[in-house]
Amino acid sequence: MVSGNEWIIVILVVALIFGATRLPLLGRNLGQGIKEFKKGISEARSDKDKQPKGTLPPADPSVNGSPGPDGTDSGPGIIADRRD
Repeated sequence: MVSGNEWIIVILVVALIFGATRLPLLGRNLGQGIKEFKKGISEARSDKDKQPKGTLPPADPSVNGSPGPDGTDSGPGIIADRRD
């Protein structure tokens, strides 16, 4: 674990690198990033909870071999079971 003296050294090095005037901006941006990350996690969880149990998510059209937006084959496709 990091002790108190090591934190003081880390803070002094960061202050020397970024300057004392930029530290509040750096802290604010870090806080906003953490806030957005937590918001994204909670939205993903709520979307997962809203999905009825036993259902599958919407299919990805690129998996079934249908042409992509540019008209080319976008995936390996599904091999049909041929019984001749």
